[in-house]
Amino acid sequence: MTHSSSAQETVELSLQSLTVSLLSSHKETSVQFLISTVTYLHCTKQLKEREILYTHSVIYIHCFHCM
Repeated sequence: MTHSSSAQETVELSLQSLTVSLLSSHKETSVQFLISTVTYLHCTKQLKEREILYTHSVIYIHCFHCM
């Protein structure tokens, strides 16, 4: 029974570790996505305020450092 219990604990710890890794990765991806979205919206606002029209793809690719 002890061997089985030890194996089960090992599996549970592995699953917990995997879950923490996945959550950390998801959180990092979410933060990167949020930063990209905020940057895109900021640049779009800057371009709109200056009445400069560019296609979505051009704005999205680099946003021209929001000149």
